[in-house]
Amino acid sequence: LEKPSQPIHFINPTSATITSLKIYQNESIFFSISNQIYVKSIIPGKFYEFSSITIPFLVTNLITICKSNLLVCGSLDGALRIWDLGFGYINTNFERKTAAYLNNGQAKSPILLMKNYKELIYAVTADNVLYLTSVHNNLDQIKINHLRKREYQHNFSVKGLEVGKDVLILIENQ
Repeated sequence: LEKPSQPIHFINPTSATITSLKIYQNESIFFSISNQIYVKSIIPGKFYEFSSITIPFLVTNLITICKSNLLVCGSLDGALRIWDLGFGYINTNFERKTAAYLNNGQAKSPILLMKNYKELIYAVTADNVLYLTSVHNNLDQIKINHLRKREYQHNFSVKGLEVGKDVLILIENQ
């Protein structure tokens, strides 16, 4: 029989609600509160020199892509922001490597849901648009490529999203 997992305890630095939480390579936890992203080591004795990353808008989603060492953040302003976790990760502050709006038009819509399958990011915005975007970390240059955009009628809203190799599931509410 396998030993049950031990719970991980950490102190929320504020009394605010955690909006997103991701475990990275079984050694770190990234979580967001309002417009800040925090990191906490799961490994005893390991620490990070910064307390948080601050962006101008509320963080709605976090995704970690382990193969590429990327942290992807979706936010209320409709932008994806990406950090390279392999560069200066332990000893220095993160440097944001790139950012891009999903909608290049005038009206920006908040990112409500985000999931990934490998380096493909699926994102649903408040105006019922599903975006398929890829992120690549090649030769110290991270790129966001917008692949597809699909708009849905305004008489229903997307409430859930799940993705896999050959599957995309949207849960809707009419």
